[in-house]
Amino acid sequence: MRKIGSGHGQVSAYPRQLESLIRLAEAHAKVRLSNLVEIVDVEEAKRIHREALKQSATDPSSGKIDVSILTTGLSNAARKRRIEVAEALKKMIQSRGKVSTLNYQKTFSDLRDQMDIQLTREMFEDAVKYLQDEDFLILASKTTIRIC
Repeated sequence: MRKIGSGHGQVSAYPRQLESLIRLAEAHAKVRLSNLVEIVDVEEAKRIHREALKQSATDPSSGKIDVSILTTGLSNAARKRRIEVAEALKKMIQSRGKVSTLNYQKTFSDLRDQMDIQLTREMFEDAVKYLQDEDFLILASKTTIRIC
């Protein structure tokens, strides 16, 4: 079900989300002092859920809802950008030949000058962490990057 819903801009519902919608509809019925859940309760639960999703899962760079923000902490665009910066950093390091260590600040400055996008320190740090997780490099200190 999740694979089917992941294409074409659709968002699939997980069991916990469906259970939450049921609880919201039941709570709305109770607020109306009713023992029965009616269509108006379901519609209000759906509206509340949609608003909560908009507030918590909207990608600031695209303005679109990206549920992966909730599961991974990063939007799809941010993940792609991190990989793009990491690949550019890896390529730059490899082009320097057999070096064992690099100056952190100089590497950041060199990569920033070479990138088409405006590279922030946070983006660079994310790329370094990504390459560290890939066992390509090690952040030996605040000033030194060691190549594996």
